[in-house]
Amino acid sequence: MALPDTFERAGVVVGSALLVALPMTAVLAMLVPEAATLPVWQVALAQLGPGVVVGLAVAAGWLPITYHGLWVWSLLSAFGTYAAWGLLDVAVPSQQPAVAIPAMALVVVLAATLTAWRSRLRTAIGA
Repeated sequence: MALPDTFERAGVVVGSALLVALPMTAVLAMLVPEAATLPVWQVALAQLGPGVVVGLAVAAGWLPITYHGLWVWSLLSAFGTYAAWGLLDVAVPSQQPAVAIPAMALVVVLAATLTAWRSRLRTAIGA
């Protein structure tokens, strides 16, 4: 049974890297406006690196979140940030950091709260 567990953990790390890249795209757009001119490997490292770290922590059990919870948080954070920026007319986040940064922070905290609430609700009803 060790080999399936190893493959599962590797899948969690790879999946986490891809999932966390979604909100990292928003962070990169906000903090590094010249990202489009950087070499591809630097952009890939900036987007996938944090996800690999998070994936390793989730696979090792160091974070109090499930892989499914990470899915929910990543998707809510990424799409919620872009939706908030759209509602606030933030066309270029790096040019409007006074609006873009608080909006993203609020969405990330709200996504974490909703993910935790969803997890507790599922536990309470036994799903």
